[in-house]
Amino acid sequence: MTTEPPLWISRLELPLEPAAVHAARAHTRRTLSAWEVKDDVIDDAELIVSELATNSVQHVRSPEGGGSHFVLTLCRLPTTLRICLADEDPRPPVVREPTDDGTGGRGLFLVSELSDGWGYRFPRPEEGEGKAVLAELRLAQRPPGAAENGWDAGPVPPIPAADPFARVRAMSGPLVHT
Repeated sequence: MTTEPPLWISRLELPLEPAAVHAARAHTRRTLSAWEVKDDVIDDAELIVSELATNSVQHVRSPEGGGSHFVLTLCRLPTTLRICLADEDPRPPVVREPTDDGTGGRGLFLVSELSDGWGYRFPRPEEGEGKAVLAELRLAQRPPGAAENGWDAGPVPPIPAADPFARVRAMSGPLVHT
């Protein structure tokens, strides 16, 4: 008899402060190590989390962003690691060309280069404002015949009802793939 591997989920809410980027990276490394994820995937996930958290801290803390915190959710499915960073800024993420001086524009470029897919979603109007940026890393090969679109494949893991990330599951419309 074969058994399905367990599904794991981890959630961390952090204030929009520069120190939160380090805390998000450390949480990612600790969590994925405990989940026995391969080191190269942990390294990529840690960098993706760092870039997404940095974007939230830099842009959501601005007067236009109007937020106070972000929520990092890590989800390990049988063949995929999903990373979600939700914040209160309703503006979609914008991919920019990296600058020659190396001081800007690399964040989402790195996310797109390191991940097997990424995109964003918005909450329904009655759920308030904000967005969730999602990235996916492959942990193992998908079985023959399995769906290639990782955003739609596999079961959705349970998320505690008190979790603010639960709204991401119910966000309207398709994921905006980039």
